[in-house]
Amino acid sequence: MSSILVIDDDPAAAKLLELALGRVGHQVDVARDLSSGQRAARSGHHDLMILDVFMPSLRAELGSTVPVLVLTGHRQEEFLARAQEAGATGYVTKPFSVRDLLAEVARLTG
Repeated sequence: MSSILVIDDDPAAAKLLELALGRVGHQVDVARDLSSGQRAARSGHHDLMILDVFMPSLRAELGSTVPVLVLTGHRQEEFLARAQEAGATGYVTKPFSVRDLLAEVARLTG
């Protein structure tokens, strides 16, 4: 399975992601803030990154081959379009179902 980096400052959301992704066999690294996320992103061994807020600087650090999934409460087309223009590969809007999240992760990790 894939190695996934989750960057989320909400401990409950990060734990939910870690458990759900781990349950289906993914190896999950969790960073709870931007600086920890940057350090983890620089390791270069992740197949996917999941962010609760899109951070284009992290996308640049990961390179163009690592998909980035954004979890967002924003449903406005303008925000979603900007995230995609900045390099987000996909997004899931909050609140989300674990089934929908896992389907998007499967799509992005092949």
